[in-house]
Amino acid sequence: MSGNSTTDASEGTAEEAGSWLEPAGMGKSIVRGSIVGTLTAFVVITGLLHLAGVEWWSALGIGVFIGFWGGLGFGSMLAGVIWVSRPEVTGHSSGHVLASSTYTPSSGTPPTDTAAH
Repeated sequence: MSGNSTTDASEGTAEEAGSWLEPAGMGKSIVRGSIVGTLTAFVVITGLLHLAGVEWWSALGIGVFIGFWGGLGFGSMLAGVIWVSRPEVTGHSSGHVLASSTYTPSSGTPPTDTAAH
């Protein structure tokens, strides 16, 4: 290590470099959530508006608008939160096993079950 207080990426090990990376799959999850959210919002809004007596073309137009702006954002955010909430992801980046661990800071003994990493 050089005398600097900061370390270069080339000085760390491969394990240290990989510890900052999240497990694969968040992008796919967000794309799927966006598609599901958009289609769900479009169908629900269009159907409800038509049942309320709005003409088909107007219901379709508002359904497309709300499906794109509301469903796209809601679906992608919900999919991202669900993906991040998985146990194998929550324990990955922080280096801690959360759900199945009996480790407490006062015990001084780190958990032995590191399957989530």
